[in-house]
Amino acid sequence: MDFTTIFTGIQESLSTTMSNYSLGDILAILLGTFALSVRVGRLYRRTHKGINYNQGYVQTLVVMGGIIAMIMLIVGSDVAKAFTMMGAFSIIRFRNNMKETRDIGFIFLVMAIGMAMGTKLYLLAALGALVMSAIIYGMYRFDWFAQKKKGRILTIRIAPKKFEDGLFDKVFEKYGVKAEFLGYEGVKKEDLIQISFSVQIGQKTNVPSLLAELQERNGNEKISLSYAS
Repeated sequence: MDFTTIFTGIQESLSTTMSNYSLGDILAILLGTFALSVRVGRLYRRTHKGINYNQGYVQTLVVMGGIIAMIMLIVGSDVAKAFTMMGAFSIIRFRNNMKETRDIGFIFLVMAIGMAMGTKLYLLAALGALVMSAIIYGMYRFDWFAQKKKGRILTIRIAPKKFEDGLFDKVFEKYGVKAEFLGYEGVKKEDLIQISFSVQIGQKTNVPSLLAELQERNGNEKISLSYAS
């Protein structure tokens, strides 16, 4: 399929579309899609966690809803038009990977809104956006499916002569910490070794108190606790 054929097919589809839909229909569809997509964008911003928030991605979500609605207006129920549009969009290549899997879910949500609005299923678009938004916010608000114990990396520095197997076991047991020994290595320019553990710490665990008791056993040397990548 060459570009001339694709362009001709799109022109014919646009001509047919303008005869099937009034200006009021088109404006209602595009503005309605925009309003719902904006709500989805605000929801994404409200529920986003971390430091990797991307304003451009949210703006793309809003625009994408309108684009999908326009495509549905052009295609309608004509299979030939659908294949023409598929050929036109097959030349597009995306090279950026999603940083968060939830981003894909938001893309499909605005696509579904655009498809519903573009086929005049206004009630489906509105209710679908409302229900899915409520579910997404509920998962964010109540932290659904979060692990009760979060995986972290605990590193403890200690003098070699003070280290012995099971030195910290009683402290881990006292605070209900599940610890797995990862290994140890020497610390440059210091007569110390650095021991690493993979630990799971409960959400209600008093972390400062835990670290203080560990520090009592390592001679008040450096201890660090970080989230596992």
